[in-house]
Amino acid sequence: MIRGIEVTAAEHGYLVLIGDCAHQNQKEKTFIDLIITKQIDGMVLLSSRLPFDASVEEQRNLPPMVMSNEFAPELELPTVHIDNLTAAFNAVNYLHELGHQRIGCIAGPEDMPLCHYRLQGYVQALRRSGITVDPHYIARGNFTFEAGANALEQLLAQPVPPTAVFCHSDVMALGALSLAKRRGLKVPDDLSIVGFDNIALSEFCDPPLTTVSQPRFDIGREGMLLLLEQMQGHNVNSGSRLLDCELIVRGSTQKIRR
Repeated sequence: MIRGIEVTAAEHGYLVLIGDCAHQNQKEKTFIDLIITKQIDGMVLLSSRLPFDASVEEQRNLPPMVMSNEFAPELELPTVHIDNLTAAFNAVNYLHELGHQRIGCIAGPEDMPLCHYRLQGYVQALRRSGITVDPHYIARGNFTFEAGANALEQLLAQPVPPTAVFCHSDVMALGALSLAKRRGLKVPDDLSIVGFDNIALSEFCDPPLTTVSQPRFDIGREGMLLLLEQMQGHNVNSGSRLLDCELIVRGSTQKIRR
């Protein structure tokens, strides 16, 4: 995604400054100073967690902004992203079509909008299939390998554990895959796992990971193009620009064994 932003910016003579402000107070202060002193021509936001007031009232004091990947309707920004709810719905529905009735979910942080939509997709797919949503089948993690492993440990501790798990990220899915192997489970014979993102490693793990592929480069590129339009003085409407995603079926899922 960042590469899509950088390549597109370079094509138009702009240099990209990457500001990762998570848990870095001094870096956050430096980044805010650049914004206040108007040394930044525009911003592509990759998260809804912002280190400054970006309310609609305050946006007149900020450089042009667009949002890529995340979706925060309250900010009323031009946004490029996928339909996370539908993508999750299709992934979970695929597991149901394989015969799975006990489908768990390893969700991301509760305060991230995309995780909210992916969880809603999971819930809606179960309800559409006539499956009762069991809150004990939902575990949360922070998008790390360890979080995925810990979340699967929690799901496997249930009296009747799930036979399939939908994960909000490939990284957590790979953590879950590792934990399953350590617990003596065969994937996909004993447990089917679906990830999200289609990172490079997902194709080369054992077994290769079934995952939702989103066009990360294109999301970054389209977001940067929207920003360039604003920076050139054009009016760009707020709201979503949805890009397509695809479920990539690999070896970590199969029909349930009766």
